Amino acid sequence: MEYRKVGKAAGTFGVKGEMKVISHTDFPEQRFAKGKALYILHNGSYETVHVRTYRVMKNRVYLSFEEIPDLTAAEPYKSDVLFVDRNDLPELKEDEYYAEDILGMKVYVNDKYLGEVTDMDFLPAHPVIRVGKGEQSVLIPFVGAFILSVEKEERIIRIDPKEGIV
Repeated sequence: MEYRKVGKAAGTFGVKGEMKVISHTDFPEQRFAKGKALYILHNGSYETVHVRTYRVMKNRVYLSFEEIPDLTAAEPYKSDVLFVDRNDLPELKEDEYYAEDILGMKVYVNDKYLGEVTDMDFLPAHPVIRVGKGEQSVLIPFVGAFILSVEKEERIIRIDPKEGIV
């Protein structure tokens, strides 16, 4: 099974074992629907859990799981990462990408190698990729104005060299 990250627990909430979650999915209603199977990476192994409740309050996702009945049971998981099975992900349109597919791609400005994508952050305005080479890195907005092409097979991203970015 190939796992894909969909969120990170950011603490517990209430006595019923709810967890505050930083969502890493564009499809939270679908991904966190009641009964959906998720996998929590806990102490080096994946544990299967099933969503009991999902709600959003103040732009934060709150989840509870059938296998985690209360606050005491939830505490050990309060900073763990949540995953889904890659096979459960929906197909994306041609110009859409999962963050994990972008990680490790080589980035070029014209024909000059800039570095590899080491991280992707989802900011309120738009996603950004962190491109690093050695000790240095730069953040580049992952939007059409900056991204000229994403070559999936070659694992290359070509960017427009906007002033002040590179």
